Amino acid sequence: SSSTKKVSDSTSVYNTTEGIIFANKFYYIDYFHQTGEELHISYLCNLDVNAFVTDLNCAQENSGTIEINSVSNGLGSYFYDWDIDGFGDFDDHNNLSNQSAGSYRLLVKDQGGCVSDTLTYVIEESSSDLVFEPITICSGDSTLIFGNYETVAGIYYDSLETTTGCDSVLSKELIVDPTCGAPQNLATLFIQDTTAVLKWDTLPNVISYKIVIKEQGTSNWENTYFKHGNAGKLTLNNLTPNTKYVWSIMAKLPTTGWTKLAHMVKFKTLTNPCITPSGLFTSGRSQSQAKLNWTVEPNTLQYRIAYKEKNANTWQITKAHGLANKKWITSLNANTKYEWKIKSVCQYGITSGSKWSAIKTFRTLPNSSNRIIGGNSYSPNLLGENIIEWEVYPNPTQGNFSINVKGNIAENELVQILDISGKTIHETLLNKSTKEINLSNLDQGIYLVHFQNQYKRIVLTN
Repeated sequence: SSSTKKVSDSTSVYNTTEGIIFANKFYYIDYFHQTGEELHISYLCNLDVNAFVTDLNCAQENSGTIEINSVSNGLGSYFYDWDIDGFGDFDDHNNLSNQSAGSYRLLVKDQGGCVSDTLTYVIEESSSDLVFEPITICSGDSTLIFGNYETVAGIYYDSLETTTGCDSVLSKELIVDPTCGAPQNLATLFIQDTTAVLKWDTLPNVISYKIVIKEQGTSNWENTYFKHGNAGKLTLNNLTPNTKYVWSIMAKLPTTGWTKLAHMVKFKTLTNPCITPSGLFTSGRSQSQAKLNWTVEPNTLQYRIAYKEKNANTWQITKAHGLANKKWITSLNANTKYEWKIKSVCQYGITSGSKWSAIKTFRTLPNSSNRIIGGNSYSPNLLGENIIEWEVYPNPTQGNFSINVKGNIAENELVQILDISGKTIHETLLNKSTKEINLSNLDQGIYLVHFQNQYKRIVLTN
């Protein structure tokens, strides 16, 4: 596809290895006149085809169309070759009509012989099927579906003729709820050998709840309990160890009275008690980690530990084996107050176990650049808390020394001994105002005593 352009002395023409750039466009060279006054150049073959596809009006109807809106970047007239009759003739109309669903390929050629890449267009089937939202009714009730009153759960169908002349399929699902408005999301928590907590989602405007329970396999409900409409749980006592139970609940509404019973929930009591861990304390604190400690309890398969920053809303959960009595938590923020709690899991699943312990708190250490400096002692109120006065004596010492606290302290406060590099080499718990510590097994030198976010230097001699 060539076009003649006249080149004057003022026209910029840049030679390249494959052609020239003329008037900011690239062209392949065709030939030059020897006079040099005219330049015959070949356009770059890059046809741009714009088309619009109309899908079928409804399934199985030959109503699809493909319309070629425009072709650009070519010369003269354009010729079209659809693959419906095979490629190679370029004698087809530019548009296709009355076509079925499927893929259609097209080649376009301009007057200069430039042929486009193979273009593919897809006509889709247009479904006229309509799926309605499911309907839920109570057991024993009926509802109108496609002109009939239905009572049985299932999917119902009908057909409808559209304006385009094809049938549409209508479907609607009927759900029959045997619980009919009863409370949902029933769960059994904190299952012990003789106790358990029953939980459910509360409903609006409920007067009261009726909870029934029996041993699994028996025919009659053995115990009945009533709770106020605002209640969402019930604690059961005096259960039999290692026994399977089943329970359910119904709600009393102001206008319709009692609902049906909710879906029944099964659980099994533990063989032995599941005891909440005790003796909780925190040790090994640094800027980014801490060691959580507790007393091992019998019958425990696993411990679940929850911790978070003091003002955070979400607890992070970690686990420890039932024989473990400590757990390191890492990736903490420096100089930050944390809370933690723990529970025992004694048989199957996380619901079968003790209740959560009381919450314990600790604070990670400040960054090291802010806390260890020279001098005999360093005890500013870095953390914005009340500082407890305390002392170590004798200092220097040959190995034995005492810590004396002037004030009240909490149970099991942690005391750490660090070497001059900041490494913890000894830990002990302080549960009264005076504590004797023996460091005679250590080499002579300077050590740091860490207590209540304060550091005091002690010298160990032979």
